[in-house]
Amino acid sequence: MNLLSNKIFITAAGGFFLILIVVVIAIYFFSSPKYPFQNILVTTGGSLRISGFDGFIIPVADEDKSNEYSLPITTKLASTDGWLKTSQCIPGEGIYFTKPTETAMMLIFDSSENLIGFYQHSNHQMPSPWVKTRGPKKTDGTFIVGYEHYGIYLFLLDPTNACNSNNDYESVLVSNSTLPSYSIPYEASLAVSQGWADPFFCSPGRGKYYQKDGTNHVLMYNANGNVIGIYQYVLNEMPTPWWKTKEIIGGGSLPIIDFEHYGFFIYFEDPMNACQSSDSKSVGTGGTHYAGPKAERSEYGPTPTPTVILSVEDTMIQLSKDMSSDSRTFLIDKEIELNSEKISSFISNLTDVQETNSKWINNVSHRGLSANVNPDGMKIIVDDVQSNDLKVGIWVDADSKVNLIEITGLITFKNTETGKLTISPK
Repeated sequence: MNLLSNKIFITAAGGFFLILIVVVIAIYFFSSPKYPFQNILVTTGGSLRISGFDGFIIPVADEDKSNEYSLPITTKLASTDGWLKTSQCIPGEGIYFTKPTETAMMLIFDSSENLIGFYQHSNHQMPSPWVKTRGPKKTDGTFIVGYEHYGIYLFLLDPTNACNSNNDYESVLVSNSTLPSYSIPYEASLAVSQGWADPFFCSPGRGKYYQKDGTNHVLMYNANGNVIGIYQYVLNEMPTPWWKTKEIIGGGSLPIIDFEHYGFFIYFEDPMNACQSSDSKSVGTGGTHYAGPKAERSEYGPTPTPTVILSVEDTMIQLSKDMSSDSRTFLIDKEIELNSEKISSFISNLTDVQETNSKWINNVSHRGLSANVNPDGMKIIVDDVQSNDLKVGIWVDADSKVNLIEITGLITFKNTETGKLTISPK
């Protein structure tokens, strides 16, 4: 009887300890910090489309589509994508991966094979916090970049424990203090306290652009005040992923960078819903909401028949009507003034109107329409023009405002032959 009781006791005790072990493992598993990033996006601002309340969706031009891609967030994905392991794990930094086609950037992973940062380098003199260096240096003393250059780190996660299996995934955007690095406040309130100006307005599909005097980069925050990305820019010509850009326009159509430069975005979070606050279904600017267009990412190039509510014919009728009351003044080739009423009549005389590729104007994607025009139609806007077989391109924004007209063909204008006339707002 005692033997049976002992067996029951031992079995019960064993079961209890087994359950205890399972509970401890479960608590450890669910309480351990998890890798916080799902998609690290590099973009030049190209692959977006805007769907406005007028219903149409602007397709993405082929030249813009290729300028956006996701970086691999694991070493397995990196290897599949052509990245090569260049070093063993360097304490306080991580494991470096390079790719032949990425001549300006290296990826850094931890020993758990997760992406924790980037190292950028340039042959040109670069602004602070970039520094002139020979780094990074491998554990054997040799350099990964074997020549003097300007370099900068951007750590998504604290690299202190990069070579340990228990890396701390709670310390987001914490840099190694001994390395030249971008310091990025995780919350907008902290950014403001450090001198970054709150723009108030939010740019759909991009976020709120925060700027600070003396810096050559812009930080992006979402409507909830969390940082989602960084935009770097310089005047020097730079290799990919840097991209030559005329200007950057933020929310409220306010200029962020109003001169030609090379730049690119790195997003730590998908910016598609950046202007959507967590407590509201409306598109907003943080505390204040406004009825604006919604940004969407397109995975495809332009199609011959993009999704629209208004037909092409109805769109042209609406454009002609809107232009007749438009108060703006337009310029032909930035010289000759033209009122909106003449443009309205010009649009009414276009034939064979079709959809065409969208075009980015002032950092906003515009719907494209193509048409034909005869000499009589041309004389509505220019009295002394002589032309035949002309093609017309018209680009309109989400509010159906015409912001660019291009007329191509053999044109005699002001006693000079030209292949294109451009009409744009003054």
